[in-house]
Amino acid sequence: MRCNCERGVSDRCGRWSLSARSDIDLEDLRSEKIISFSRQNHSYSGRYFAEKFEEHDLNDNVTYTCDDTFSLVSLVSAGLGSGFVPE
Repeated sequence: MRCNCERGVSDRCGRWSLSARSDIDLEDLRSEKIISFSRQNHSYSGRYFAEKFEEHDLNDNVTYTCDDTFSLVSLVSAGLGSGFVPE
């Protein structure tokens, strides 16, 4: 999985953020809170990540869901978890 996020951003806990990495493995998300798109608003990428989260038993890590990209980015920016949006 490739991450094209802004580099060097750390989360509110002071840990090095996943956004600083060029590659992220799904196992890296085991200890992360995940912010995802809500199930009724799945684009292709939303469905892709929902399937991957389910396939790798990460659904319990999804702590927030959003209907739109702006809300997801706002929650991630507030340090409430990690999220993925299409480029």
